[in-house]
Amino acid sequence: MGIRERIETAGLRLLSRPGRTSRFRGDILDKAGVGPDTNVIDVATAVGGMAFAAKERTGSVVAIDISKERIGIAKSDPRARGIDFRVMDAASTGFADKQFDVAINVLGLHEMTVDGARAALAETRRIAKRMVVVEFGVTEWPLFWRIFKYVLGIIEPEGFFAFMEQDVGEMIETAGWRIERREKSFPLVTYICS
Repeated sequence: MGIRERIETAGLRLLSRPGRTSRFRGDILDKAGVGPDTNVIDVATAVGGMAFAAKERTGSVVAIDISKERIGIAKSDPRARGIDFRVMDAASTGFADKQFDVAINVLGLHEMTVDGARAALAETRRIAKRMVVVEFGVTEWPLFWRIFKYVLGIIEPEGFFAFMEQDVGEMIETAGWRIERREKSFPLVTYICS
């Protein structure tokens, strides 16, 4: 793991602690309609914060990430019990068609290449019935992002600047999803899809 990944992982670990961002994650789970019998996949889970929150509501949570190191960190957390963490490319999962009721992707798309994000959205369309994506609202607040992207560019992956030029809603719709609702909460946009 390089320096950029170590810095970002340290921040993710801090944010995944119990009590931190709980309201934010609970709101996402509400929008996704996660209840006791919901089969959930957390795509690009990083260190598992969203998966831990989902596990509090349902008994069926799979969490995937391409980073072996981050999945290792997630698995070492005491809250990981009962969650199926897997090192896996979100663009090619091997899961069955419509295996999951809900897919959740929180700030994971910008970590991928643009082509990788598009492929991950298409694969998620195949394996899940509904999806909630939370991503930076680049097209909603362009002036802010023109300035702030250079700060984020220090810790974000190489493809971050190319991602910042994309319309996430268009990416989602091109993958075959129908956006039911789009909710803005600076600096993020949440897309509730079916």
